[in-house]
Amino acid sequence: MRIAIDASILGLPCPTGVERAAAETLRAFPASLAEGDELIVFGREIPPLSGPPSRAVRAVGLGGREPLAVWRETRLAPALRAQEADVLWSPVAAIPLHTSVPRVATVHELPWLVRPGLEGRVRERVHRARLRLAARTAALVCVPSETTAAQVIAEVPDAAERVRVLPHAVAPLFLAPSDPTAASELRSFHGVVPAPFLLHVGGTRARKGIPLLLRAYARYRLQGGRASLVLAGPGDAPARMPPGVQHLGYVSDDLLVALYAGASTLVVSSESEGFGLPCIEAMALGLPVVTVGGGALPEVVGAAALVVPYGDDAALAAGVLRVEREPGLADALIQSGRTRAASLSWAATATRLRAILEEASTQCGTTR
Repeated sequence: MRIAIDASILGLPCPTGVERAAAETLRAFPASLAEGDELIVFGREIPPLSGPPSRAVRAVGLGGREPLAVWRETRLAPALRAQEADVLWSPVAAIPLHTSVPRVATVHELPWLVRPGLEGRVRERVHRARLRLAARTAALVCVPSETTAAQVIAEVPDAAERVRVLPHAVAPLFLAPSDPTAASELRSFHGVVPAPFLLHVGGTRARKGIPLLLRAYARYRLQGGRASLVLAGPGDAPARMPPGVQHLGYVSDDLLVALYAGASTLVVSSESEGFGLPCIEAMALGLPVVTVGGGALPEVVGAAALVVPYGDDAALAAGVLRVEREPGLADALIQSGRTRAASLSWAATATRLRAILEEASTQCGTTR
C-alpha cells in the first residue's frame, strides 16, 4: 500500500495540540508499515522525518505560498496522482476535494455543538463547512475520542458508519522526568514565579474557559490557597487577572516540561475538548490533575483525575484545595495518572491508523 500523509500543518508557527498530535503520529508511523508498504509525506517544504533512513519512506516538498486550501487542490491533489498514492491521511478535516484517491480526514472537536458561537460565528461556519465536506467526501473520518465521534455523528448522521476513533497519546518528551535544577533555572530565566504553582496549559481561546478559571482561582485564594497560577499557551493575556496570576503566552517544549516539573497541580477549565493532551502530559510527569467535565475530558482522564462540573467555579476551587489538603489524594491521583498515561502510546495509535488507512483503501479498491 502506498500511503500519503499531508504534513503541511507542521510548518505552521506556534504548534499546539493538533500539530503535536500530527507530529507524534508521523514520528511513530514508519514503524507500523507492513512489508511492501511505502510512505510519502508531503509538505510545502520537505518535511523532516525521524528514524533511520528507509527506502520505504520519502518526504516530498511541493513548494507554494498560496493558502493551504488552495495548495491542497493545486499541488497536493496532482502529486497524489503523480505518485500513484493508494490512500491519503490528513491530520485535520481539510482534505483535497479534486482527487480520486481515497482520503481519511481527522476531526478533533466540534465546539459549536457544546455551545453555539463558542469560538465566533465566522470561525464556526468555516469549520462546520469543512467538517461536512470532509464527512461526505472522505472514505473514513478519524476522531481522537468517543465524545468527538458522537459529535461528528450528531452533525453529519450519514457519516456514522465511517467514523473511527484514533486516540492521542503521550509524546516521549513527557515520559522522562526533567532535571530539577535545569528546570528551575529555565523557569527563572523566563521569569516564572517560584514553584510550586498551579498550572493551566492551553491558551486563552474562548473554549478554554479562562474566565471560569480566574473566578475559581480568586475563590481559591479567598479560602486560604497560597499558590500562584501560571497560564501557558497562545493568546493574549486575560483582562483583569486576579493577583497571583502570571500569563506566559506560547511557550517552547523545553519550558513546558519545566513548568510541569514546577507545578503542584494542573488545572483544566475547558468548556470543549476533543481529547485534552495537557492532562495526560501532566499525568505522565507525575502531576495531579483537576479538570472540569468539558467535552472529552472525563473520557480521557477516567478515574485518574479529579473531575468537577463545568461552569461551577466554586467546585473547581474546592477541587484544587482538596488536592492540597486531603491526605493521600495527590499521591493517589499521581499514581493513577501515571498508569493512565502509560496506557496510551503513539506506537499503538500509528498501528491503528495503518489499519484504518488499509480499510479505506480496500473499500475503494485501490490497494496494490
